Amino acid sequence: MRKAIFTVLAAAVAWAGLWSGSGRTRAEEAVLLFDPPVGAGPAILELRLAAVAERCGWGPGWAGRLQITTEDGRSIPAQFLPAPRMDDPAADLTAACEDGSGTLLLVLPDPPPNRVLLRPQSAEMTEMTSRPAGDFDGRVDTPHFTVIHLRERGGFFSSLYLKSGGKEFPLRFADRVHSRDKGSFLAASDAEAEVVQLASGPIATAVRTRAGYKSGSGEPESHPWAVYDWVYFHDAPWVWIRGRAAQSTPFPWDEHHFLELQFSQETAAEWLGGEPVQRGRFERATKSHPLAEAAVILDGPNALGLASPGNVLIYDSPGGDGHYIQSNGDAAWQPWETGILDKSAWLFGFSADDPAARLASIRGELPKAVKAVVTTDEIHRRIASGAEKVSPVVAGLARQLEAAGRWDEALAAAEGRLPDRFTVLSAGRAALVCERGTDGVIGPTLHAAVDGRAITGDRLPLFTVNLRAVGGEEDATLSSEHGWQDFAVTPDPGDRSLTLEFKTPADSRLHGLGVVARAAADEPNDAVRWTLQVQNSSKTWSIRSVRFPQTVILEPGADGWLVYPKAAGVAEQGVWRRALEFGGRYPSGWVTMQFTAAYPQDGRSGLYLGVHDPFGGTKELRLHSLPKDHLVEYTVEHWAEGMGTAGNTFQTSGEVVWRLFDGDWFDAAQIYRQWVRQEARWYPELGPDGRSDTPLWMRELSIWALGGGAPGECVESVRKFAEYFGLPAGFHWYNWHQIPFDNDYPHYFPTKAGFAEGVRELQSHGVHVMPYINGRLWDTRDRGGEDFEFTARAKPAVSKDEKGEPYIETYNSKEEDGSPVRLGVMCPSTPLWQETVRETVLRLFSECGVHGVYIDQIAAAAPTLCMDRSHGHPLGGGHWWTQSYWQLLEAIRRSMPKDRMITTECNAEPYIRWFDGYLTWHWQYPDQVPLFPAVYGGSVQMFGRSYGGTGSGLLPSEEAGKNRDTALRMRAAQQLVFGEQIGWIDPGVLQEEDNAAFLKRLVTLRAKTARYFYAGEMARPPRLLGEIPKLRADWQWGGTMWVTTDAVFRGCWAIPREKRLLVLAVNAAE
Repeated sequence: MRKAIFTVLAAAVAWAGLWSGSGRTRAEEAVLLFDPPVGAGPAILELRLAAVAERCGWGPGWAGRLQITTEDGRSIPAQFLPAPRMDDPAADLTAACEDGSGTLLLVLPDPPPNRVLLRPQSAEMTEMTSRPAGDFDGRVDTPHFTVIHLRERGGFFSSLYLKSGGKEFPLRFADRVHSRDKGSFLAASDAEAEVVQLASGPIATAVRTRAGYKSGSGEPESHPWAVYDWVYFHDAPWVWIRGRAAQSTPFPWDEHHFLELQFSQETAAEWLGGEPVQRGRFERATKSHPLAEAAVILDGPNALGLASPGNVLIYDSPGGDGHYIQSNGDAAWQPWETGILDKSAWLFGFSADDPAARLASIRGELPKAVKAVVTTDEIHRRIASGAEKVSPVVAGLARQLEAAGRWDEALAAAEGRLPDRFTVLSAGRAALVCERGTDGVIGPTLHAAVDGRAITGDRLPLFTVNLRAVGGEEDATLSSEHGWQDFAVTPDPGDRSLTLEFKTPADSRLHGLGVVARAAADEPNDAVRWTLQVQNSSKTWSIRSVRFPQTVILEPGADGWLVYPKAAGVAEQGVWRRALEFGGRYPSGWVTMQFTAAYPQDGRSGLYLGVHDPFGGTKELRLHSLPKDHLVEYTVEHWAEGMGTAGNTFQTSGEVVWRLFDGDWFDAAQIYRQWVRQEARWYPELGPDGRSDTPLWMRELSIWALGGGAPGECVESVRKFAEYFGLPAGFHWYNWHQIPFDNDYPHYFPTKAGFAEGVRELQSHGVHVMPYINGRLWDTRDRGGEDFEFTARAKPAVSKDEKGEPYIETYNSKEEDGSPVRLGVMCPSTPLWQETVRETVLRLFSECGVHGVYIDQIAAAAPTLCMDRSHGHPLGGGHWWTQSYWQLLEAIRRSMPKDRMITTECNAEPYIRWFDGYLTWHWQYPDQVPLFPAVYGGSVQMFGRSYGGTGSGLLPSEEAGKNRDTALRMRAAQQLVFGEQIGWIDPGVLQEEDNAAFLKRLVTLRAKTARYFYAGEMARPPRLLGEIPKLRADWQWGGTMWVTTDAVFRGCWAIPREKRLLVLAVNAAE
């Protein structure tokens, strides 16, 4: 039987309606409601239409006859592309899914309608072009491109001809899955791929291809495969490409690469892209360039590019034949094991004399992914009518059910008959909605009681418990959403809380495990406070980790904000519509606190999500955006105590808080600050002058120099540095020891000759010396190339993984034979390490006379999951790591002279009480806000920024030296308003007259106002009215790091008990 493919052509005809006779009721009409409203022009929607087709009586074959009109009968160009079946790698490529899912292409008129009608045309009204799929030769010829999809190359094309410039781009597609154990398997290695033309209509020609991931040696046992849709727009030079990957059986791949287009040096000599835009040449430099959202490769005026969520990756290969441009660069190295992997990107081309300007314009022209509710006119009318008579929360729930296609339940809710499966917990202006499913609980979700707006979604289960069979490799999971024979949602008497109890897993292997989650309403604070307990009486299973809470943050508006605790804090706008990937292990320098917040621009209530764990236990925080759906996933994973032990249990430390709040990032920080001050075990005692246990000289310090080596290499330059500023200065002295840096640790003594004398010389001139030591590492070959004491002494105290192997780290340091220095991560609970660090610090104070000691990495590096039973701490997770460091540091503080101080790297919060200062050198990111100072200002001295910046990747009009000067002024100004002690800079800056003068003005001002920073707290930074010019510079953090800020930096600090306020404004422009 010959398979027909269809062409969708929107007919510009008036709709007569489906009437069955005079005086009779007409059929229901299918309606698309755009939410939020969309703009004019091309758009892409993901829809499921089977339910509405059945309700409206469309009949068979509707997908090929779909017509979209405005309510006044105007036809809208449209094409519907049915989604492929991904449950069977041999399914008909043109067959529609049972749920009627697919992609709708639209060109919306100006002004755009908020709703349109969906109607199938009658067969005689539809112009169809059909032909056997076997006749398609893979050639696509549009006004802009010519390509040929090749069955023997996985359905990919081997070149693209750009008609506007007459340029042929030879290409190799390296789309693949990769495993460290099994290697790489490429879709292009499938020599028998399937290629069909799916549709050719008024908007685009669509090609669908299917290929298995293969290599010369065959294909993996899991049989991974992919279906690609290539949508070539007729009226514009772009192609929308969507790839879906699946595998027959689960296998944990380490990488999945989508649209990796390889080419040679002869194809393109330059690259361009990013935001702000960067440009460079292919120089065989073995270097990657991650460029935000869009990039092109250039051959003169001719450009071929990709646009995708996150970064487009440009790779400059050493051989010149393996350069590539790759979409979805952030996601390529993410693991994939189960489910359908769904990625999309835009391929585009142009020829332009000013490619940077054309790239900027084409990014704005690309069709937007929009959202719409599929319903019928009658259903929507009834729900809208009933919503006026029920509470805003129930009305909002009815609208959600309508959008989900659960129309009977939506109508019942709108009529005041809330289905029994729903339970609502009121918490002031917030409401928690909990839905019982067939074998678990869906959600719960948080709503605004005032307007019924859903704040969170139900895409993720509330919790997931990860288990492993003791003594084996068998893993299992339990989630709140599925897999329970016995579960209940029980409101407590008085409706002040809900108990979610999960008693009997459906998997008989897991009997003996149960979960109890409790949600308590906090009406005065518009909050829900969660606790969770996992019971485990099993003799087989050990709890490894518990992901709780898990929820989806709904978009608070197209211009909504998300703030998260990366370094100082980052507040980004619009991340629901572009790629965001933030995550890591807490506590560390890059996951510094335990809260995040989302809020709209228009002043409506925002969402605060906090883990109020007073011990700072080990956990993973993750935020992951889903731009196609305008969602952000939020997950916290707690590593369990007793990992590897059967029958271990889990209970949240403290509470998890979901709360509505008014304001922005600063207001969210005040919520967390209030909790920290009341309950966090690491918060220090503060008096009228701040930290009385920190020497006054340290609290008043305003400028830091950075350097090191032998005294003859640094003492004189640092003395002149302090003399220039005319104020006490701090000096962070590296390489004062005879051993190389990051080598032979922890054998720091003897010092270099004259070190103690150099310390005395500097401190007699008002310079407070602070040498470097490391607080975590012991070199495995700790005397040159010799294993001196590591195996004999240190190895028993090194932290170890589940196989009993030491955790080893390497950095840039090398052994004498050129091999990397391998450094063991010491377990802070062990007496050996506690005494080793303590002895080193006290020797520096007593023998060398230094005023401070810097103990590296403690507030920077995340805890390890140590599994060494001989150490005596709980195995794996929990809060023993932080408490062990508290014990180590407390012993140092008890013994050190009262006029001395200790500091560490970065700003993980749970060590504040035991340190006098945090080196904030890594506060280097775009969109930074002083989230950490807003919580902890006045409780610890924050000092130092890395002042790199040579300006690589600059545009031709941007001078490297000018860039560096701009970056310096931006950093220094931000340091002042964030409350940091300024500098951590090479004394050679004095040779740069303008830069030195700028720094001196800031340092002098800070010294005069220092008491606000150590005895006060941060107040809300002021806002300036009017249009403020921007500054832009490459801060050169980890390579290229473009940062754009207002030219005027603002800050505000207060001493509330004295009713004093300091307002700061720094113009960092030239």
